[in-house]
Amino acid sequence: MEHLYLGIDIGTQSVKAAAFNASGEIRASAVEKQYMDTPHPGWATEKADIWWEKAVQCIQKILKNISAEAVKGIGVDGVCHSPVLVDQDGELLQRDIQLYCDKRNADIVERCRTDYKARGIWEETGNVPACNWMGMKIRWIKENEPELYEKAACILSAKDYINLRLTGITGTDPSEASGTMLLNQKDSSWSKLAVSYMGLDMEKLPAIRRSCEIMGTVTREAAALTGLKKGTPVVAGSGDMPSSLYGAGLIKPGICVDIAGTGSVIAVYSPCAVLNEKIANLRCASPGWSPYLSMDSSGGAYRWMRDVMCKYEMKKAEQEGISSFDYLNRLAGAVPPGAEGVLFLPYLQGERIRGSAYSKATFTGLTPASTTGHLARAVMEGVAFECRASLELLDPLDEAEFVILTGGAAAGTLWSQIKADIYGKPVKILKQKETAAFGGALLAAVANGEYKDEEEASNAVLKFEDEFLPIPENQSMYAELYPIFEEIHQRLQVPHEHLAGLRR
Repeated sequence: MEHLYLGIDIGTQSVKAAAFNASGEIRASAVEKQYMDTPHPGWATEKADIWWEKAVQCIQKILKNISAEAVKGIGVDGVCHSPVLVDQDGELLQRDIQLYCDKRNADIVERCRTDYKARGIWEETGNVPACNWMGMKIRWIKENEPELYEKAACILSAKDYINLRLTGITGTDPSEASGTMLLNQKDSSWSKLAVSYMGLDMEKLPAIRRSCEIMGTVTREAAALTGLKKGTPVVAGSGDMPSSLYGAGLIKPGICVDIAGTGSVIAVYSPCAVLNEKIANLRCASPGWSPYLSMDSSGGAYRWMRDVMCKYEMKKAEQEGISSFDYLNRLAGAVPPGAEGVLFLPYLQGERIRGSAYSKATFTGLTPASTTGHLARAVMEGVAFECRASLELLDPLDEAEFVILTGGAAAGTLWSQIKADIYGKPVKILKQKETAAFGGALLAAVANGEYKDEEEASNAVLKFEDEFLPIPENQSMYAELYPIFEEIHQRLQVPHEHLAGLRR
């Protein structure tokens, strides 16, 4: 019987599960949609019990096509930086969980930015205060919901909670731990200095295990609910971003990966954290670090534009029997590069480190001649410009020869070509599309002895299916527009902070 490995991905817009063999070939998959809630300006939440409910549904669907006996290991990934509080019996203490893009803790972040360097937190953790870090979110809970904080026996991440439901065991991995801003970056242990600085309790933090380490096995209760075989090994796994990066081949220097999903991530590989105040650092799912920058609305911005501005276009797409995104891509493709001066700044949910948490999305350059196609192309280009700014910070010596593109935006040729033109370097498209679930499954395969380590596994399965080369005339146009994009970005920082004060 062929050995299969199950990857479970708790994403922002969907929960996915896929079964792979050790060569990376998919044998079965399932997906369940879900949606982010925004109950207040700057807030973004999802329900932890819904994550588990949809994960169970996906597993059940997959096991209609494969045998539970064939599944030799499970690797879970999930939305990073989302604190899930459980009591001593492992029961949820709250349903609505802060997501990575939730900015309600902006005031706490600003307070911490006054002295984090002087107190040694930067050198200890490798990161600057930002709204996305889970430690900042936990601090918000302690300040604003103290009774809830006191009841918590353990504070987990999204994938840690799914692991708890599968195995009955609490724990986390270095990638998620580094995303708390509470990890000692030198030895990957919890930092007493950082935990004390944030005013939190060390005993509420879970044990840290290597991402490919078996943390437990499927319990009798989880087996009865899902159809999985009792005793199936479950590895510690990683956050969804590190899992995607691992599944996309980020395992050694000189590699750059662009994950284009609801949000976007530009990441490179480093043997250690990079101390630059404009750069964030996460531990990889494999040994090493991923210096990165991210935006919280990229594919999400395109979806927002479709949902809010394109009712007519959605109806036309339905009449033609095509995807609404394919219809918009067609309109955008008919507009020349640069969208005839229409620019979009993609900060629907603020910025993390490069700019202010109070930043907001902006269209500029609109005229009576601007069409839906101009807006659609401007959104694509605005996201790519922001990614280029990240790439320049992460790879100042221009050592990356190409960029590996994965995620939903990689499915269409237009956005991939726009990125190649704006980056000024080849963009390679992975054959494997589900890199997050794939990364988790590959970690489970390593744990089962299919490969000697994470690097050997990645080298054995990494394959590309397409490549986009920069078009010189487009590259020249974007080279002129990019400084204008950056100028607008900088000049709007203060007005956005003033607007945030009015909203409060």
